[in-house]
Amino acid sequence: MSIFLKKKGIYTQLNYKLLLYCSILMVVFFGVNFGIEFATDTYSTFGEADTWKWMLYENGRVLNALVYYLFELLHVPGGYIYKLSYLTALFFGVLSSYLFASPLLFFIKKEWVASFVAFLTILNFYVIEYFLFIEKGLFLIAIFFCVAAFRLTLEYLKNKKLLYLLPSLFCLLMAVFMYQTMLGLFVVLCLPFIAYYSKSIKEFFSFNLIVALLYGIPMGIGFFITNVILGSDRVGDPSFQLSNISSVFQSILNISINRWTVVPAYTFLLFFLLCCCLFLMTILYGSKENKEKNGINILLFLYIILGTYFVSFFPQLTGISSLYLPRVIYPYGAVFGILLTYCILAGKNEFQNRAALYYSLCFILLALSCSQYLSFQSVFIDRYRCNQSDYYYCQILSYQIEKYEQESGNTIDTICFYNDQNVLWWERGYDESTLNTRAQSCGWSNLTSINHYLEKNYVKGDPQPEYEEYFNQYDWGTYSEEQLIFEENILHLCVY
Repeated sequence: MSIFLKKKGIYTQLNYKLLLYCSILMVVFFGVNFGIEFATDTYSTFGEADTWKWMLYENGRVLNALVYYLFELLHVPGGYIYKLSYLTALFFGVLSSYLFASPLLFFIKKEWVASFVAFLTILNFYVIEYFLFIEKGLFLIAIFFCVAAFRLTLEYLKNKKLLYLLPSLFCLLMAVFMYQTMLGLFVVLCLPFIAYYSKSIKEFFSFNLIVALLYGIPMGIGFFITNVILGSDRVGDPSFQLSNISSVFQSILNISINRWTVVPAYTFLLFFLLCCCLFLMTILYGSKENKEKNGINILLFLYIILGTYFVSFFPQLTGISSLYLPRVIYPYGAVFGILLTYCILAGKNEFQNRAALYYSLCFILLALSCSQYLSFQSVFIDRYRCNQSDYYYCQILSYQIEKYEQESGNTIDTICFYNDQNVLWWERGYDESTLNTRAQSCGWSNLTSINHYLEKNYVKGDPQPEYEEYFNQYDWGTYSEEQLIFEENILHLCVY
């Protein structure tokens, strides 16, 4: 079944089978996230007014701030916001996967292979952190804009018509107003197709320059709005130094070899080597026509690898960001899908004609899918367990507060927060991925999480120096009744 859509000269065959595969993958990998879960930001989003100002002036995400403002204006309940955001994320995740998968069908006539390659490229290991925030729907819309910009740019690479570049630039501007560092995905998606469609060295450099401009212009506009107009310090000042190269190189080695957030140790290295082996098989066992291009294909394969690393870690290289969180280096997670994409492009028709190549590709896709699936489910389960731990802690506080109020006749309306010597950011047992921060560890969620779970309206008081000095003598590491000191209508609470 298929229909044809015509818009601005672009003919797109809507493949329902491909769409079905992308939808099934999305539900299988992210279906468990349907139940509401709380990041530390979510507690403050649901419990405080004017969160849109924080989103705008602190983060510089203009479109996100607008959406936050509208929800606050309409007084939409938090549960409805979560469900709407979740469904939006699923919809645009499917759409993004489909948009990247559809041009692959020209090179490999297997819908399931194209859908898996696209899904593992767009919804890669590092996309998981986007799903752990309340604005997961907005993040996936931003990803969709990047993929849409890629599809428009792909039409330019194929047809050399400039009319595709302006709407591509518009899509990237929309993406940068949602999440600045995500634009690297657009460049990474373009790399294998630049390599494939370049018919000369001049054309190769021309294509790279155009893609670089499409990336650089929105990034520059986003940087100007965030830093200059909004005055946010979320994005650092550019300061390219030689020391940045050494630091980034060490970080890449650590991220790619050791266990890091959702990825077990040696997983990235293993799949990188498998992709390289598949590429070598593709050029060694390819047709005579393809073998004549082996030298060029090897150089282009290296170009894609280096380009992916450079773009993914560009914010760290330039000093714009010093963070290596999954959401910041998300484009790097696409490396396996991009390498597999170029294997398919470089070995056009080879995967249909040679069973060894086809089954090797299938093995890599299935192994990568299983690894990613298990990692995702582990993180989601830990998130719900972490929320349950936060809830249980609040119930303990509720019991102690009620006990004090009954004995003293006072009513607690204010909570002052303190820290012991070492605050636990992750509850023991939920710290493997370091993505599930406990609510009490953050100043923006310690009070709002208590108010949410206990359905109270406590206010935050100013810490008293004598209590700060007292609590700083201890390092509990777990809950203790000694962490609570009641004084008339105030609870002095130490976070362990």
